Amino acid sequence: MGDDQEKQASEDEVSNPPNRSWKKLVLMIIAAILLLIGLVFFLFFIIVKPRKMDVSVTKASLTEFNLLSNSSGTVNFNVDLEFTIRNPNRLMGFYYKHFGIWVYYEDHFVDYGSFGEFYQGYKDTVVKRLSFKGNQMLHLDDNYSDVLVSKFEREKSDEVFSFDLKFEVRVKVKLGRIRIGTFVPKLRCPLEVPLTTNDEAKSAANAFKTTKCDVKFKAISIFDVPFKKCLSCY
Repeated sequence: MGDDQEKQASEDEVSNPPNRSWKKLVLMIIAAILLLIGLVFFLFFIIVKPRKMDVSVTKASLTEFNLLSNSSGTVNFNVDLEFTIRNPNRLMGFYYKHFGIWVYYEDHFVDYGSFGEFYQGYKDTVVKRLSFKGNQMLHLDDNYSDVLVSKFEREKSDEVFSFDLKFEVRVKVKLGRIRIGTFVPKLRCPLEVPLTTNDEAKSAANAFKTTKCDVKFKAISIFDVPFKKCLSCY
């Protein structure tokens, strides 16, 4: 009888090893943690309802844009832009650590400008202005020179020039007194900017139209990542 009991106990130990219960407990703890994290995120999105910022170019004044040399592709330019940045959130503020803007013409870099650090509170709208002025060599190759010159002559005749704005933005989200993570939104804004002339009728017909920029969040980090300026941010 005693031998039978010992044999049965031995079989139970083999079929139910002690470490199996520990594995089950660990899996239950992991599942509970994941469920808790999911619940926190769910409540965050339900209560805070986070939304990305709205960025628009509301005014543009182009007083000069000339192609000085067809061979080198040097342009002489003078353009003023007004940006309207709106925070649609009611519980979340944005702290902009960097807000840089690259101006391109036909995929060629023209100029760069940036704003200083600034904070944008709940449901707040900020208006910023930048001026781009100077000369820039576009470094054209033989195959592309004719294409750009042809486009320039066509737009010069229409007195409306197309530019592409690309942004480098680093922003922290602020909830109450807490700053969360480092966000790197991806912004892009194609513009059609009329040349400013003394002809009031033509200026009215070619008046600049407010252009809303495309905003996407490119990356998120809970740490303060180092910023490095780059020409190839796209």
